[in-house]
Amino acid sequence: MPDAARQCTHVSPNAREVVVFGCQGGGAVVAQSIWDIENTAGRLSLLGFLDDRLSVGSIVNGKPVLGRFSDWPALPAEVGFIAPKVKEMLIRSTLIRELGIPASRWVAVVDPRASVASDVSLAHGTSVGAHATIMPAARVGAHVAIRAGSVIAHDTVLGDYSYVGPNAVLCGYVQVDEGAHIAPGALVLERVRIGRFAVVGLGAVVLHDLPEFAVAVGNPAYVAQEVPSDIEDLKAK
Repeated sequence: MPDAARQCTHVSPNAREVVVFGCQGGGAVVAQSIWDIENTAGRLSLLGFLDDRLSVGSIVNGKPVLGRFSDWPALPAEVGFIAPKVKEMLIRSTLIRELGIPASRWVAVVDPRASVASDVSLAHGTSVGAHATIMPAARVGAHVAIRAGSVIAHDTVLGDYSYVGPNAVLCGYVQVDEGAHIAPGALVLERVRIGRFAVVGLGAVVLHDLPEFAVAVGNPAYVAQEVPSDIEDLKAK
């Protein structure tokens, strides 16, 4: 979309400028949500991107690449950050921690088309996609990615660095532990617990607790393999 089409005439002068980590994939998705917020509530405004693959000064959908991930300290103190890009969850969580960015610099991005109950707890660095639904009494940790069309039922808890893919459904009282990955179209039955860094596969129907680092597929879901728990093994893949 041309930059001119994204210019907003009613952005609040106090809107916080945001820099997105990564220009493609999840980064592009969250950038679009920020543009939509900018054109409605005016609370956030996209300044540009940090990206380890594109050169500084590259223009992506009208906004510049401002540097590499490690260049974040050079940006003004009032600038906020969001890092939505998803790869292996253990790598992502390690990278975010190693950057050492203070919690106060991370922002939560909630697409204006999402439905989030008033008592939902959303921690910093979290993104909620268009048409996602988060019901009352849910608690969402830091750096969680909730994609478009997903449903997070009442009293569900999402741990830090977890991911809920498009159109996935988590029933009431589900517990998703740190770094777990719920793939698009999956269904998790009420009161089920998904262990740390476990993966629920595409369209899987999970009826029982899933151990940490397990990969579950099928309907009903069964454990098919394990996620490497050593980050060096993951990087070598």
